[in-house]
Amino acid sequence: MIGETINGYYIDEDGEIGVGGFAEVYVGKNQYGFKKAFKVVRPDKAEHNSDLCKRFRKEISMLMALGECREIVRAENVHQHENTNTTVLEMEYLDGRDFAKYISEVAPQGIKDADLLKKIAIKVLTALDFAHNKDILHLDVKPNNVFFTNAGYVVLLDFGIAKVVGEEAEKIQGVENITMLSDTGESTFRGNPMFASPEQQAGVKLTVASDIYSFGKTLHFLATGTADVNAADVTIEPFASIVDKCTQPKIRNRYTSCKEILEVLNGGYKSTGGGYNPPPPTAKRCGNASCPRKEERYEMNWSYCSWCGTKSLINC
Repeated sequence: MIGETINGYYIDEDGEIGVGGFAEVYVGKNQYGFKKAFKVVRPDKAEHNSDLCKRFRKEISMLMALGECREIVRAENVHQHENTNTTVLEMEYLDGRDFAKYISEVAPQGIKDADLLKKIAIKVLTALDFAHNKDILHLDVKPNNVFFTNAGYVVLLDFGIAKVVGEEAEKIQGVENITMLSDTGESTFRGNPMFASPEQQAGVKLTVASDIYSFGKTLHFLATGTADVNAADVTIEPFASIVDKCTQPKIRNRYTSCKEILEVLNGGYKSTGGGYNPPPPTAKRCGNASCPRKEERYEMNWSYCSWCGTKSLINC
């Protein structure tokens, strides 16, 4: 994709920003300097594996369905690239790093700031609660898939192995009903075993409890700097209790929903059923006169426009 132009965004020689097991992510810049991210299936994987392409199209379908949630990376468009005959997902560009890298570079012993831990937890739970209300399971919650922007925003990434359950399975085109068993009864587990639930690794049908387990393991990693629960304990409350309950081996002993955990973390605000809704900040227009959308996100003392990337310090 290097040297290609997609929807007015040119991908230069430094444009490759991520390579995963089956996909590559590039950043393109338009004539005004604004950036967008583009995700494509790796050519070496797609050539002999049509299932990967189907899986990619499912991810696109689910991201489009989740576009209203600001805590989930936004899918903005889909293109069929003429030169390569490749399906390309256009997404908002996020400038920052995932929390696996953040912990490695900034907090190798884990995050000890309770306010920051609470903020991260609320954002991830907000994203998961929204998805669960759409009958969508993420199934790959881990530090690498939680992104921390330079503007201080937390966003959940990569619904690449997500599944749809319930009525929504019939509504989202191209997405299958959930099962982790193949036709022969063998497990079709995909994910990171350090963060996946026991039932996910066993290859059985799943519920929101699996995402709750993975959230607990991720929260443990954020608070301690390690995925090994035997190597370090979470010492800050209420996070220690939350991790313990989220990661119970038996599903019936875990929280029943992300909404329940949110109310433990911040009991003053209640979910309204369509996702967790803390009181919004006072609306403010984007300071960039050429921005087509005129909207901003708010985190701590920063405002951040998700469309053009403009950020500025809010005068308190």
